[in-house]
Amino acid sequence: MAQFELEIVGALPGGLTRELIQRALGTVRHSHAAIAVEIKFVEPEEMRYLNQTYRKKDESTDILEFPTATATRNEPVVHLGSIVVSATDHLRTLGLDSTLDDWKELLIHGVKNLLHYHRRM
Repeated sequence: MAQFELEIVGALPGGLTRELIQRALGTVRHSHAAIAVEIKFVEPEEMRYLNQTYRKKDESTDILEFPTATATRNEPVVHLGSIVVSATDHLRTLGLDSTLDDWKELLIHGVKNLLHYHRRM
């Protein structure tokens, strides 16, 4: 299995652990020897600001991805970029029935989007 480096910024939502995230994201298939991703958990106000600034949408959302524009395939560790998550918006979207599997699915979706961006580079 390829190496996966993970940096987490902000408070993890209830029930979600670094180990759970690491295991879930470690299942994502890719062709790199090693990849790195930052996951940042933010409040809806910050997410709304990011969405407005970068997507011109005046609303909050549950997830945004920001690819690292300078990453190349020749680096020992490919830094894919950052995934920004609003736990409040995620729970609002799925309701209080959100499970750990829903969280894993959301984060895997983010990593796959970053990988897709880097394949196109």
